[in-house]
Amino acid sequence: MDAALWCDAEVHIPFVYFRWIWFLVLTTLVALGILTFNARHAGTWLLVLLFLSIPIRVIWGILIPPWIERGAFKAGLPFIAWYVTLCAFQIAYSLFWGWLHVGLGASKAELNENWDFFSIPLCWISSAFLVRSDKWLSDVIGIIVGNTFFEALGMFAVYTGVRARLNRNRAIRLNITDIEPRDEQ
Repeated sequence: MDAALWCDAEVHIPFVYFRWIWFLVLTTLVALGILTFNARHAGTWLLVLLFLSIPIRVIWGILIPPWIERGAFKAGLPFIAWYVTLCAFQIAYSLFWGWLHVGLGASKAELNENWDFFSIPLCWISSAFLVRSDKWLSDVIGIIVGNTFFEALGMFAVYTGVRARLNRNRAIRLNITDIEPRDEQ
């Protein structure tokens, strides 16, 4: 490559690099998860795998250094932002909802119905992922965080699809619409 082409040019790390790295992290976690699955504490197992994803991501990032491309970085809302936000919301919501049921004097059957909601979709894979009152707190949090992954994946797919559809419209990309901004009116 000619060095003169890159002088004063904007460069960025492409999204493809991050997608490949996270694909490798997910593949590594699946392989590690298959080898270490513990049905008795399935939620804790999920939580440990989640925490292991960070050092595994760093290791894959060191083993496969990023490449750069010319052009401006196109900012977007990454999947991890959706996931972390939904995890925090789901944990707070499940704690609030659970204590509300206890405070209102709900029966054990009603509590189990409440916890069944937080067990979907992983409980369809194995009954070890059912949230029950005899589970450890780390198991419950792990199951909720694991289920939240699928909810965040769906929300991110809808967000990405709508964003791609909106960006296809040339008038929106060029900001030439009939609507004037409020400060210009």
